[in-house]
Amino acid sequence: MGYVLVLIYVASIIWVAVDAGRHDWSQRRRGAKTAAGQVIGVVILWVVFFPLYLVQRRQVPMIGRRIALGTKKCPDCAEVVLAEALVCKHCGRRFDSPTTPTASAS
Repeated sequence: MGYVLVLIYVASIIWVAVDAGRHDWSQRRRGAKTAAGQVIGVVILWVVFFPLYLVQRRQVPMIGRRIALGTKKCPDCAEVVLAEALVCKHCGRRFDSPTTPTASAS
């Protein structure tokens, strides 16, 4: 049973290291502002920082996030919404009319 817990601990640290590198942590107001800071927190106190990481990662934008076909980026909040959307689901900004996508997947 102890080996399973160690395996879960190590696997979650590796996943955090890979996943944290894909996010732009510099935009955060509080806490660790680098991927290395996130990993160190998880290594030191896994019970607290791993669940905290899972919650925070949703609020941090990904680096080099591609805009899929059929979507556009909201000019106010910079979130991706469907090209046919008349209202941004993130900030509530109203669009004049549905538009073509601002970028294609590349």
